[in-house]
Amino acid sequence: MANVLWAYSALSILPDVDYPSCYATVWDLASSLESQDFNPEGLCMPFYVHLMHQLTTSSRLVKVAYPEWLMVESRDAWMQQVRDDITVSRAHRELASVIGELGVRHKALA
Repeated sequence: MANVLWAYSALSILPDVDYPSCYATVWDLASSLESQDFNPEGLCMPFYVHLMHQLTTSSRLVKVAYPEWLMVESRDAWMQQVRDDITVSRAHRELASVIGELGVRHKALA
């Protein structure tokens, strides 16, 4: 679930790419989960997606209901990851590889 949200948000940052119609529904599903339903890496991703959503212009067109734990447990997990300087997961590397193979320009991962 966290990877799907992240992928939708990452693609929606691209010019002329809107959030898919199911984006809010995926957030609804995430809201039905508890923070302990996510592994440590996955727990920080909803907060990261929240930040990306706040920065995109197309986000104004999509109303999202965030889970109650987002601004506490997910934010804290994200901040811990930043403090520990954990920058790139295997899943992020694989996604970056696929995006590169599709010919989409992106910043190379460390």
